[in-house]
Amino acid sequence: MKSMSLEGLIYPHSKEVFFREYFEEKPLLAKRNDDEFFDHLIKKSDINTLINKVGTLGSFNVFAKHPDRVIEPKEYAVLTSYENVEIKVGVNPIALYGLLESGAQVTFTSVQKVLPCIKDLYTSLRQEFLAHVQIQLLFIGKGDVTPQVVFPQHDSFILQLNGTTEVNIFPPGIVLPLSNQHYSPQSQELQVQTKFKLEQGDSVYLPRGYGYQCLSGPTIATQILFQVYTTTMTKVVHELIMEIANEEEVLRMGFGVSALKSTNERADVVSKIQEVLERKLILTKLSDVKAKLWQKIVHESEVCISDIIERGHL
Repeated sequence: MKSMSLEGLIYPHSKEVFFREYFEEKPLLAKRNDDEFFDHLIKKSDINTLINKVGTLGSFNVFAKHPDRVIEPKEYAVLTSYENVEIKVGVNPIALYGLLESGAQVTFTSVQKVLPCIKDLYTSLRQEFLAHVQIQLLFIGKGDVTPQVVFPQHDSFILQLNGTTEVNIFPPGIVLPLSNQHYSPQSQELQVQTKFKLEQGDSVYLPRGYGYQCLSGPTIATQILFQVYTTTMTKVVHELIMEIANEEEVLRMGFGVSALKSTNERADVVSKIQEVLERKLILTKLSDVKAKLWQKIVHESEVCISDIIERGHL
């Protein structure tokens, strides 16, 4: 199943199983024994296009890092200066390859802007999760190199395009009081929760907060990383409500702060708006989303609706 959608990323697992058992709960490894599973996403010619277009209109960028030293942009990029600011206008492919041979990791950001197939999957994930999505193309260098453990503040999908990468997964960091950010443990505190080999054609889902580490191997490996940020949920619900406001009678009453002085009046209006919102969402593909995510949408809508009313936007 080679779908440009969430189903393709988690296959052979179903979307229902994913939302019920794994989403925001625990990692999901999708093993396929199919080296060609992601061949439709990116080709060698696409990579050549990326290298040749770095710096074009600022559409995307490239970075290189090594766990043992700092890699300066001048080591792999063609630079120019504009008002005392250095700008990457190209890449030296030979230099990049040399860095990968030494165990460095090279990252291309926002590649959906120039690769149509990846853009389709990017759009699908945004619609599926009602969230902001970022995409990176990663080249993991070869050699006996141990990279730092990363604790992302977003959900992640890692797709293995070629090569084999040994992956260590670490338990989520602790969420500190008065913070929505996960605390990243010190290296001496880290204990591997599980480890596995991510082979060509495999993928893994990691919920927000889980740590991971992709170890270098005997050959250069290539991955695509989808980062799913749920911080735009309120904005999405806000847009849905404003769209509904132009269609539904319950939102044509000219609500304002003066008309909603009492708590009961406000609660009644919020309840009516939520009924409309729920009917609207049931008619969309969101009807099969996990209940937890639906509850989050409802909660965000309460905050969002109150804010809209306070500002007199309805």
